[in-house]
Amino acid sequence: MAPDRSNGVKFGWILPNNWGVTRAADLIDLGVRAESLGYDSVWVNHHVLNVGYVGERLGDRPYYDALTTLTWIAARTERLRLGTSVLVLPYLNPLVLAKAVATLDVLSGGRVTLGVGVGTLPAENRALAATTRPGAPTPTNRSP
Repeated sequence: MAPDRSNGVKFGWILPNNWGVTRAADLIDLGVRAESLGYDSVWVNHHVLNVGYVGERLGDRPYYDALTTLTWIAARTERLRLGTSVLVLPYLNPLVLAKAVATLDVLSGGRVTLGVGVGTLPAENRALAATTRPGAPTPTNRSP
């Protein structure tokens, strides 16, 4: 059943890229299905490592990369908006991220909505030497 838009509300769905889905193709199929059902957008989450509460939930099961998942969905859909909820900026090189997101946005016909944040998972921050303090070493600017 298609979502009711008579009141102007848009409907999105969070894909379980962070719940240890065994077959990555199943995530992509969910995105395609969301579009066929009339949803306006799909959203993915982001972490780099399975540590802290993420590791407790997943163990050794996969946590699929946010942008790669959205890229595959973009290739198989036509109008579905593609959102990140959220990318953890201290874990990513800002120039590489900007290029990757801009490329995905162009290839998808302008369908990307980018959500970003600073992260709140201490075990992952420590493992990746990430910090939100201005001028502190991060994975992208630390000295040799």
